[in-house]
Amino acid sequence: MGVGLCLRGNLGCDGGPRVSLLLPERHLKEYLSSRCRLKEHAWLGDNAYYSPPLQILRMISKATQLVVPLADRLGALAELCSVLGKAEVNIVAIIAPQARGKKGDVRVIVVDLTGARAALKKAKIRFSEEEVLDVEIDNRPGAFAEFTRRLAEAKINIRYAYATTTAFGRAKVIVAVPDVAKALATLGD
Repeated sequence: MGVGLCLRGNLGCDGGPRVSLLLPERHLKEYLSSRCRLKEHAWLGDNAYYSPPLQILRMISKATQLVVPLADRLGALAELCSVLGKAEVNIVAIIAPQARGKKGDVRVIVVDLTGARAALKKAKIRFSEEEVLDVEIDNRPGAFAEFTRRLAEAKINIRYAYATTTAFGRAKVIVAVPDVAKALATLGD
């Protein structure tokens, strides 16, 4: 059974609903504890910040990303996704770059981190974890340039980033930096 959650917050110019989720009850607490603070400072978790001065930035939070070394072979990614799917773990972000050599690192962000860990261990799939920034910015020309410039001015290197667009004219960006806490503090100024 799913629990619907709809939050209203002034995350955009029109102040309409910006977060709308339908999650199984067992995932709701973990999702809320790992996500963001809204512009009006309505806390949903302990490790997320909103940055009003950076107008292109809508939401930012710390996320735990699973790093799974996969063999460069037919069906390897399908197997990983099937293991998570069978455990009812929803993937919210994934990057599977071209492997260099015999293996490549697939990075995955999921709603149910505990469930993903258990499923991967049960399937004997090796993985590690790393903290990244989970950022929502405006989907417009120059928005990502403004965001990355703010990090560069604070002397924060971006190791890699991947992105996609979302609803309401936004872009979701996953950003790996050496010091997530410093980046959150910088963007929260």
